[in-house]
Amino acid sequence: MFRGSRLGLAGLVIVLVFAAIAILAPFISPYPRNFEAPDSDRFTISDYTRQLIPPGLNYSAPVMGPTTPLSSDRQGGMWLINYAREGYVFMDFLGGTLETNKTPFQAGNLSMQFHVSDLPITPQPTAPVEALYYIVPAKDSSGSSGARRENGAIAFFAQRDFYVYDPFSRSPIFWSRLGFDPVWMGEDPASAGDLILLPVQRTIAPFPGLPGRDIGPYRYFFASDGTHTVVFETVYVHANATVKPGAAYPSAPGGRAVLYVNETLSAPPFVYYNQDVPLNASDDFRTGPGQAILLPLTNGTLEVHNVTGALRGWVPLTLGGGTATVDGTIGFTRSTSLDTMKLYLPLRSASRVGVVVLDLFSMTIVHEFSLPNPTWEAIGIPTSYRAKATYLGLFDPSAGPGGTTHMIRLNETAGETPQFRTDFPGRVRWFFEVEERSKVFVFPAGGGIVMLSTTFSSAAQVQPEAFGVQPPSSAVLFRYAGALGGTLYGTALIPQELYGAWTDASPGETTVFQLLGTIRTPLPPGTYPSGHEYLLGTDFRGADILTQLFYGAQVAFIVGGLAAVFAVGLGTLVGLLAGYFGKIVDTLLMRTTDIFLVLPFLPIVLILAAILRPSIWVIILVLGIVGWPGIARIIRAQVLTLKERPFVDAARVSGASDLRLIFYEIAPNVLPFSFLYMSLTVAGAIITEAALSFLGLGDVTVISWGGMLSQVLTFGGALTAWWWLLPPGLAITLLSLGFYLLGRGFDEVINPRLRRR
Repeated sequence: MFRGSRLGLAGLVIVLVFAAIAILAPFISPYPRNFEAPDSDRFTISDYTRQLIPPGLNYSAPVMGPTTPLSSDRQGGMWLINYAREGYVFMDFLGGTLETNKTPFQAGNLSMQFHVSDLPITPQPTAPVEALYYIVPAKDSSGSSGARRENGAIAFFAQRDFYVYDPFSRSPIFWSRLGFDPVWMGEDPASAGDLILLPVQRTIAPFPGLPGRDIGPYRYFFASDGTHTVVFETVYVHANATVKPGAAYPSAPGGRAVLYVNETLSAPPFVYYNQDVPLNASDDFRTGPGQAILLPLTNGTLEVHNVTGALRGWVPLTLGGGTATVDGTIGFTRSTSLDTMKLYLPLRSASRVGVVVLDLFSMTIVHEFSLPNPTWEAIGIPTSYRAKATYLGLFDPSAGPGGTTHMIRLNETAGETPQFRTDFPGRVRWFFEVEERSKVFVFPAGGGIVMLSTTFSSAAQVQPEAFGVQPPSSAVLFRYAGALGGTLYGTALIPQELYGAWTDASPGETTVFQLLGTIRTPLPPGTYPSGHEYLLGTDFRGADILTQLFYGAQVAFIVGGLAAVFAVGLGTLVGLLAGYFGKIVDTLLMRTTDIFLVLPFLPIVLILAAILRPSIWVIILVLGIVGWPGIARIIRAQVLTLKERPFVDAARVSGASDLRLIFYEIAPNVLPFSFLYMSLTVAGAIITEAALSFLGLGDVTVISWGGMLSQVLTFGGALTAWWWLLPPGLAITLLSLGFYLLGRGFDEVINPRLRRR
């Protein structure tokens, strides 16, 4: 066909190569269409280590102490508290580093270290330290939350003694001695900063506007050995608070024991105190739906008390219709509104294991999830941000040599289809959800850190993704560290400011690490930590450029091909009819053609995009509408000469109808011109679609070369990310050139005189 036309042959080869790429894109692309590079490739994750002296002690998991909970100004900080059973306490103040080049330890620039036996407390504390907790500062009745750095208090159990202590003013707050050796100890979530709540001191006045009596904020701690349980109430505002006459305790801050029972428990107690829901001022804000002491009894009931110690009632516990007992740590919802005030109770019955959801307002079980595996054990704490989903670890000791941990997500109805599930060999050490990252961070038995995406859409198991920083195998103590600007959980946190922490007891080192890190995309061509190789690099989102290039060829052929078929087909038909019939038909069709010739292209695209939405189908429609008039005029001119030819007269004499004359005699002679203009129209359509996508008028749901160019400009990579800019630009140029050369080849076939030039 193109014998003697090297340009036409070259154009044909280019078009065929791109056509093969478009057809084979799903098979030859290195990654799936919507692939994004894993976080380990996209982000540089930093970790910062501090030596604890002396090393080799019996450390517990780090304790995090936010100094400005729920504050959005990020002017506070986070106390990283490590304590050892031998009585040593290390407190390091971590500062936010979003706008600095310092490490969190350098930004904080404050550390404290002491042994509990050296504290100015009577009676003198004596190791071992069984547990230590941080008490977040509160807002006082004047609206102040105290200092931004040296603020907060600690509470700890040393042997049988319970202490509350202000380490900054070096003053004791409360002390009490237990009558038993504690096995289970804990703090209410609000005091620890684990709720999305700021504790507040309240004032009860006889009349509005008159001086009143300051109340709270109350902090609760419990200790139990399984048969004896005591709950302590203490009052702490902040390090700079002054005590007014008539405060809740004569020597406030202070404390007291509010509950002592001799009940046999199946699991640790739980204390909940939420100031964001109504509490009764008549009882000094100690009664109402936002507070409770829960005692999981071995007889299959949950005994509920007010924080005053008064009994509220019992909640029967069942699982799969059978009596059950709590068999793990009770979880909670971090949000504090009345409708999201839910607790999660890990239960076990004779035949099943699972979790039930307890509504604190009504004190009833509202949902249940269970499996017929009573030997499985609950791991971790099933918490939830907004009562929409919680994550549960169930350890199966009989699966494999070291057992298997099943990570399961439960939605707000305690059921989900398809079921979120991932299995890990051995007993998972710890896990926590980070809503801002849509990830669950898991610390498997074999060491390391992996992430599970909380968004999924298939019934297949969720695949773990390796985290960019891996702790040493000897590190087994992990915690979520929150935002180092001063808050653990909040409503305005961004992923870049969130951290985690681990402590490695063997060398005596504590480490904080970013949960997201510093973004380094777009990635230049190369191989990255995940093992993935990106031959043409990635864009800002981590999408592989070569994959996008292959799939973009599909859109180019769809838009170019359909727009050309629409425009050339309609133009050829109109030209045939106008040229053959002439007279009134010719006049009407040509005046219509003149109207379409003057239609402005860009305004039509804008109007249709606003009415419908930007899509490749709108672009195809507009290209067809504005592209056919010119072709119709050219075809009409050819028909005017062809219909006077002898072969047409011969066919007419032989009795051929008008339709036969048009489509069997004349049309075959104008089709070469149609193919010529079709090849040229395809090239124009490809360039036009790329231009519209570049301007933001394209279809954002598909991958197109113009869209790739638009993104590289939007994200500021035009001058730096050559691997992102050049491939789509060259692809548009080459494919358009291929169709242009193909059109030149057609032109030489139609006009033999061109071959003689």
